[in-house]
Amino acid sequence: MCQKGIILDVLKVLDINDQHQVLGLDYSYHARISGRNDQPIFRYDNSHVHAELMHPDAFHKHIFSPFTGRELAIEWIGRDYWPFMHEIIEELYIWLLHHEAYLEL
Repeated sequence: MCQKGIILDVLKVLDINDQHQVLGLDYSYHARISGRNDQPIFRYDNSHVHAELMHPDAFHKHIFSPFTGRELAIEWIGRDYWPFMHEIIEELYIWLLHHEAYLEL
């Protein structure tokens, strides 16, 4: 658990190819607020394709309202622009700075 009840769940499914290289298969980075029905903040994943949105691949981000937890948007990220773990943590930290007063209610 991070500051102010923020949780970042990380799920990575990895494989090793014939050249002994580690390959990432499935990813999920789910930021949420503990104690508020585990209200979601954002989630990056590639577990499903949003065919109706015509995304070229499955790498996308779900964005949620900081006040209601309702999903606001699904944003395509793409495999080539998939964030590194430190970028996810930085994004979550910036989110916390902007919403810290709300979390103290």
